[in-house]
Amino acid sequence: MAKEARVWKSPANLRFWYLSLIQPKNAKHKRMEKIIKIKVIPRSSKNEIVGEMADGTLKIKLKAPPVDGEANNALIEFLAKEWGISKNSIEILSGKTGRNKTIKIN
Repeated sequence: MAKEARVWKSPANLRFWYLSLIQPKNAKHKRMEKIIKIKVIPRSSKNEIVGEMADGTLKIKLKAPPVDGEANNALIEFLAKEWGISKNSIEILSGKTGRNKTIKIN
């Protein structure tokens, strides 16, 4: 059977999911490096996290068009604001010119 996609009902659930990724309960350090797969849907009506796809990829809608890196900048700004972290701690490792991206969070 295929794994069902997770739908986020509230920002609080999403923040809890994010914190569980970067701050395991038994971690000695407060923050850890994490790699996350993201699928971006540019030119949407609003910026929002749609949910988690069946393969674990996070699906995000952005208002910005995919021109001259605008969508990449909007993605970094949106995630930093949504998760309460600095923009400098988010780095796009791959997919700078495509919809499927791999990001690293420090």
